[in-house]
Amino acid sequence: MTKWQIIFQEAGGITLGNADLTVNSLAATSFNGSLSGNGGLIKTGTEALMLTGVNFYSGTTTVNQGRLIGTHGSSLGLAEIDNQAELELAFEQNEIVNNQLSGSGSLIKSGAGIGSLTASGSSQGDVQVNGGTLQFTQNGSFGAASYNTASGATTHSLPIHHC
Repeated sequence: MTKWQIIFQEAGGITLGNADLTVNSLAATSFNGSLSGNGGLIKTGTEALMLTGVNFYSGTTTVNQGRLIGTHGSSLGLAEIDNQAELELAFEQNEIVNNQLSGSGSLIKSGAGIGSLTASGSSQGDVQVNGGTLQFTQNGSFGAASYNTASGATTHSLPIHHC
């Protein structure tokens, strides 16, 4: 095991400062701690990285390879997510994703909970809803190359009312 694999298998915190953290996932990895600071997260490597903690980093999250899995809306940091591979929202509870989503990668919703997307101007390549509900609550449309909702899962948009 490399040093990074050992760190990412344990809970705790990592302060990024102003630097980005690159995680090259060569094996499926889970991080239960928190990431904070002004830096961002860059996901590379062909295997999955699961974030299960509350993360307060304010830099961009970039998914270049493999799959980045968030188990809570707060797992994915505070800024834009540039998804060029796979982003999975594995929500067992109802969660809100305030991050703007961009990129040509796939967005996957799994788990029994509702995932609500709130950021205007978001888009992804393919959208797959395999479990629970993916709810589009942003102002304006959500751009995607395709939508696929599995049997038993739901996808819907909530109307935005302006007073």
